[in-house]
Amino acid sequence: LQQLLQRVKETSPALVEEMLPDRLPLQTFHQVLVRLLEERVPITDMTLILEATLNRTSQTKSANDLSELIRDDLGRIICDRFRDENGHVRVIFVDPRLESMLRDCLHDGKLEIKPIHLERLVTSLRRHWQLATSKGQEVALLTERRLRRPLRQAIQRSLSDIHVIAHTEIPNDLLIAPQAALRLDEIPTENATPTVGPQDTVSALAAALEL
Repeated sequence: LQQLLQRVKETSPALVEEMLPDRLPLQTFHQVLVRLLEERVPITDMTLILEATLNRTSQTKSANDLSELIRDDLGRIICDRFRDENGHVRVIFVDPRLESMLRDCLHDGKLEIKPIHLERLVTSLRRHWQLATSKGQEVALLTERRLRRPLRQAIQRSLSDIHVIAHTEIPNDLLIAPQAALRLDEIPTENATPTVGPQDTVSALAAALEL
């Protein structure tokens, strides 16, 4: 990290000098980069990432929150891998009714849903994703910003190859190319509040999902 910052300092010395311990501790910035890399977001443009992170420090000092907020600023980099030959962003989108149900299941930044429902979500999403990527082109799961990270955490154990992006990460000049839609066909009503751990929490998304 020190070597990367030294390269930034060669072209933007003031930007690196602005990263003072009370503004952005080096350890926090390191954690931000780790979280980006965990989701395979390229960090080659270190100047942009550092600038975006510093600009967001007035909103939060948390590495988790910073890594989420700066994704909007890195949207073009994030979306680039999902663009087709026409430049459109290939996505599987989440039906608004399903998003509404998932919002109701958010507690302390985690999705708390029954394992059986997560299992059905994972099965459906896997089917859509395999079909959408059958021609060798990557596709992302698109949802609202508030759900992005909890949803990603919920499915990552079973579907680690699927990227989850937020609407706010897609630049205004880019169009999306929907490949599939996760739709809520059945909303579970019984035992709506589970008592499961974070990993099981994921397996409770929607009752039945069809394109």
